[in-house]
Amino acid sequence: MNALWWTLAWRNLWRNKRRTVITAGSAFFAVFFAVVMQSVTYGVFGKMIEDMARLSTGHVQVQDSLYLAEPTPDHSLELDAARLAEAQKIDGAMAVMPRLEAIVLASSGDRSTPVQVIGIEPAAEDSVNRFTERIRSGGQYFGEPRADLPEAVVGAALGDQLGLSPGDTLFTIGQGYHGVPAYGRFRVAGLLELGNPELSKRLVYVQLADAQHAFRMEGRVTGVVCMADPAADLEDVQAELAALFPDQAARLWSDLMPDLEQTLEGKLAGNYIILFILYLIIGFGLFSTVLMMMSERQKEFGILISVGTGRRTLAAMVYLEVALLGLLGVGLGSLAVWPFLEYFDANPVQLRGDLRELHEQYGLEPILPVMIEPFIFFNQAAVVLGMALTVGLYPLRVLKRLDILKASRS
Repeated sequence: MNALWWTLAWRNLWRNKRRTVITAGSAFFAVFFAVVMQSVTYGVFGKMIEDMARLSTGHVQVQDSLYLAEPTPDHSLELDAARLAEAQKIDGAMAVMPRLEAIVLASSGDRSTPVQVIGIEPAAEDSVNRFTERIRSGGQYFGEPRADLPEAVVGAALGDQLGLSPGDTLFTIGQGYHGVPAYGRFRVAGLLELGNPELSKRLVYVQLADAQHAFRMEGRVTGVVCMADPAADLEDVQAELAALFPDQAARLWSDLMPDLEQTLEGKLAGNYIILFILYLIIGFGLFSTVLMMMSERQKEFGILISVGTGRRTLAAMVYLEVALLGLLGVGLGSLAVWPFLEYFDANPVQLRGDLRELHEQYGLEPILPVMIEPFIFFNQAAVVLGMALTVGLYPLRVLKRLDILKASRS
């Protein structure tokens, strides 16, 4: 098909400017709103995963193969400094940190509650989680080492529950390696504002060496946590960690937090239903446009076929018109939404009122982040354009069965 047919198809679109603008506009707004909806959805979910991974499991974690089913100190792994150094060099690994986690009974005065003690390397964790910025006024994040008592940083909600203040003593009792009793006595260095109320009620951070001593696990940890760069492929990072630690299990965050993954999948499914309804409306709009176009141009088609225009050639030109109509809406929609998302990526919407309080309660920044990725634009544009091309098949059927005499007299 030569350039003449492209020119004719383009000019035919503007024979009825209002219809063309309305139809292209519907495709424009379909792409625009679908991309914005998906961008915000993936942005919020990505931020949620990032926050939970930083405070809890990491993006990938190396564990003993039995630890996930039975998380006890007995199913720990020996910390290999050489392997840990190699893990830091993996492409896409932003930070690799050893952790020791255990459930104990914590008490202060006559109050007690079960908590999770996490042994960490303070500098590495602070570089990822910015703990020093979250310490409640009056406390500190692991001060200078002292000979009398090891230090602990306690979740603010837990500190309020047990009546703790910086300088108070926290006692812990639990089970250590191979079932030995594990007693701990720590001086509270500061109260940590984690935001998430559930985590704030049950987390106690201590230095890794102090946790190893308390649980009789010198040289051992329960996991090696890897935080990945935003652009990294997590499956590639997982594969490299699995090769580096062949005797252990390298697990993704989705394996360690299946409840969160299922929640996000449910939210995405609801989002897809809304998009399906939007696409259905746009699809019927495109079809009605093509239906009216074929009805109005019956006489034109009959005369063109009568003077020798091939049905296939005519059908190809009409199909090209519908394709150009879809491309016009999709192209303009994609171009218009890009700077819109760029602006809100640099200046995210600040939530207010109840939504702000809800986000802050769960340790999430009260903003609506957006994700700008090519696949979001491509997927939505491909769906709308695919609908236009599918609708464009209808004229082919009509032209194939067109009665020339009846059409010429219409």
